[in-house]
Amino acid sequence: MRQRSHYRTVSYGTLVAILPVIVGKRRDRFLSKIGEPSGPKGCREWQGGQMPAGYGLVQGSIAYQGYTFLAHRVSWALAHDCEPGELVIRHWCDNPPCCEWRHLRSGTDLDNVRDMIERGRLNPHGPGVDTIARSAAIRMRFQDRMRVDVIAATLGRHRSTISRWLAWHLEQLKAS
Repeated sequence: MRQRSHYRTVSYGTLVAILPVIVGKRRDRFLSKIGEPSGPKGCREWQGGQMPAGYGLVQGSIAYQGYTFLAHRVSWALAHDCEPGELVIRHWCDNPPCCEWRHLRSGTDLDNVRDMIERGRLNPHGPGVDTIARSAAIRMRFQDRMRVDVIAATLGRHRSTISRWLAWHLEQLKAS
């Protein structure tokens, strides 16, 4: 499934309510794209469009404004009948396309990074890890108000790397 260029991609930093968008036929269509339980953990994988990292994408619109949501966030919101808001929805099963609501936990970026460290998934040289770690560092600094040295220790990065990521983020904000 291609992402429509005029649909805004909704990231964790952009809070848009899921429940008013995923209603009626759109909700039924969403649920039809979740596969049957499979694998050793009984994951129910997203059968629609996906990001390169494997996370499912769901598109919807309201009042002619288009949005793209992460499928696991929609699954969690529908199962709990509440918005995740600023919370990160984490996969207990470590399977990005999984939309089985029993495998999804809410938490903070710090919780997500701790999960990654505990499960041995925070490989500083692995693909995509810098993007995840950079997002976590930005949230830790600007929302949780953590010190740069604490963020660096938590993420296993040098202080200068964290400082560079934060400076990049501020430049992106100025440019937009």
